[in-house]
Amino acid sequence: MLARRNMVPRDYSQRTYNLSLLIPAIRTLKLGPRAAELVLVDGQTQLIPIVWLPINGTCQSARPAFQCPGCGHNRFKLFYRHGRFSGCYRCIGVPYASQQCSTKNRARLQAARLRLFLSSLPDDTQIPARPELMFKRTYARFIARLNRLEANPGRKQKPITRKLSYRVLRPITAYSSQRHAIV
Repeated sequence: MLARRNMVPRDYSQRTYNLSLLIPAIRTLKLGPRAAELVLVDGQTQLIPIVWLPINGTCQSARPAFQCPGCGHNRFKLFYRHGRFSGCYRCIGVPYASQQCSTKNRARLQAARLRLFLSSLPDDTQIPARPELMFKRTYARFIARLNRLEANPGRKQKPITRKLSYRVLRPITAYSSQRHAIV
């Protein structure tokens, strides 16, 4: 989020942000080109190094990443645990939603994410309408995938949205479509 909004300075200045509305655990955030200083809600200060990773390609630029306090690897996300930002997803062992589901529920989770991607309700039983800027072949491929995932539902099941939040149901990828690039 910080890199996408160009909040990390590339020069040797420091910027101070109040992120208490977005991230309740952080009172203030001081960002410099080499480190992020976090002042947490309880008053503790935590210093996390920032590393600039090169992006290969035509632009030849770099993007910032945090150095994980737990393992030392470069990560784009750090997780808040036990009163501080203590590590990345590998250090803490954050499971994915699909790892917490059974085999049958994994297909239901994929179908719910695909329905949300097609701008429909995740527990809807009707075929979602084609979005405006989506190609017909792409839409046909998505509907075929949705029919495969929802074939043989077995007995009547509870809606999946009761168990999972919207954040978990949010589509992870763009499903090999160019929908977001056109808009």
